[in-house]
Amino acid sequence: MDKTIELKIQDNGQGFDPSDVLSPDGSGKGLGLISMRERAKLSGGDCKIESGLEKGTTVCASWSIDSQEPASSRE
Repeated sequence: MDKTIELKIQDNGQGFDPSDVLSPDGSGKGLGLISMRERAKLSGGDCKIESGLEKGTTVCASWSIDSQEPASSRE
């Protein structure tokens, strides 16, 4: 059985157009959200961001938990 840890943050705020804010054109918009995606990926996880104007925003990061014991306990 694949175990997963998930962090989900959701609001009912103004929201935004993800294609505008998360575009790689260097506009600087969404830099914090892009950084969250990169950090999740670097730590072996995934981060999905969903939003829409007047619909709020959901950020969901998840990581698969390896069933093997941690490296520190094998030393």
